Amino acid sequence: MTNENESLLGTDPNNKDTDHDNIVDLEEVSNILNPIDTDSDGVIDALESNILDKDDDGLVDQIDVDDNDPCVPDISSKCKIEFTQIVNPNGDNINDILKLEFLKNYPSNKVSIFSKSGKVVFSEENYGYNKKYFKGYGKSSFLNKKLPAGVYFYIIEFHDKNGKLIEKSGYFYLIY
Repeated sequence: MTNENESLLGTDPNNKDTDHDNIVDLEEVSNILNPIDTDSDGVIDALESNILDKDDDGLVDQIDVDDNDPCVPDISSKCKIEFTQIVNPNGDNINDILKLEFLKNYPSNKVSIFSKSGKVVFSEENYGYNKKYFKGYGKSSFLNKKLPAGVYFYIIEFHDKNGKLIEKSGYFYLIY
């Protein structure tokens, strides 16, 4: 069972650097007359990781796994979504589907795919769940028809941890 005080500086005997700033707790808290402030911003290092959020992702640096990346642990509008821009559904298990790994953290999502002319050829809510993936076949007016090779455009919609709607768009190549 975790002690609720373990997150406070110097209270976890098993962790010598509770705020993960590479300065051991004993050194930070024992120098009362001259507390450590490595970035000279007026906030001592012992407190800084408990109040600062360098990447502005809503998590203080002390509990943020990557306090320089606003996309970890939660995607915000500042994030760039990266994935393979080629879908090649040939059965070799390499790029056979449009795989959007990050959506596993956002079950309430919608992926829409458009042809060059702007027609919706595929649309799926809760994309990635129950094997709901784009595999080169259309939905909506192109129901279960194999789509021709070419460039397709997508819009991905999901809500961030605060309920704000995030929309991402881009393109990919469908090849056979």
